[in-house]
Amino acid sequence: MRTLTNVEAIDWVHSAGLDADAPPRVSLPGQSSFVFTVRWPKILPYQVPHFANLFLPLEPTETLFWLADNGASGAMAFEIACRALKLLRSAYGEHRGILESPAYLLGGDEVVDARLLVTMAVLFCWDAYVIPAHGRYFVWIDDDEAADVCCKSKEDYEHLLEKFRGWGLNPEVASVDAAEK
Repeated sequence: MRTLTNVEAIDWVHSAGLDADAPPRVSLPGQSSFVFTVRWPKILPYQVPHFANLFLPLEPTETLFWLADNGASGAMAFEIACRALKLLRSAYGEHRGILESPAYLLGGDEVVDARLLVTMAVLFCWDAYVIPAHGRYFVWIDDDEAADVCCKSKEDYEHLLEKFRGWGLNPEVASVDAAEK
């Protein structure tokens, strides 16, 4: 895992074939996109990591987790989340502040850390992006207990819809504007 500044994250997102700017905002290039929204189901605490794992690519690939906001869940949860992030970052030798380097570039072999970050985003109601290196789609995890899955192709859209439906969820088709989060 390597942490990136916003500028470095923007460059990485561009290299994946997507549009990005600051404050963290990612969008699909061009006009056509396929978007659906997944609302958080009522689940037991031990199920949260399994649900969050749905937002990661199936195949091992480099993935960017880009934290846009980490403060929606209240003071105590914020303190716990910040402590957990600092411990994870220090394990990789990162000592800059979280806001200095809010993006996390994870290799395909770092799936456990990717799962940890996405689980934290769901659990602590963060705003964050999950962007696989292939750039065919990205996920915008919103602090309003929902996520938009934004796809370039109808094939990825259908495949990812089925992935969530296979977990018993009923994703909502979102407007094209949602692809510009």
